[in-house]
Amino acid sequence: MLAPSCLCTRVFYFIYIQDKFDKAYIISGDSDLIPSIEAVKTLFPHKQIGVIIPIGRPAELLKLKCDFHMKIKEKHLTNSMLPAIIPLENNKKLICPQSWH
Repeated sequence: MLAPSCLCTRVFYFIYIQDKFDKAYIISGDSDLIPSIEAVKTLFPHKQIGVIIPIGRPAELLKLKCDFHMKIKEKHLTNSMLPAIIPLENNKKLICPQSWH
């Protein structure tokens, strides 16, 4: 995960230098990101920033600073799982740990 200052630098780069997005999605429940979000919102008020909050994180202050928010739910994780076995080259395979099922 990027440190908050690094995230802020990257966001500034993509907005100011390249103008690559209109809406940013941050997956985090970390309130340390608030100063970075506030800086971006102050300098680029037309850009939207949203937060996608992991399971078990309330992130109330973070939600207040963003334009939108969503919560990751158990069903999202379940629906995003890779197959139990993924074949690789040379007869090798990746096997999902049983505890993840």
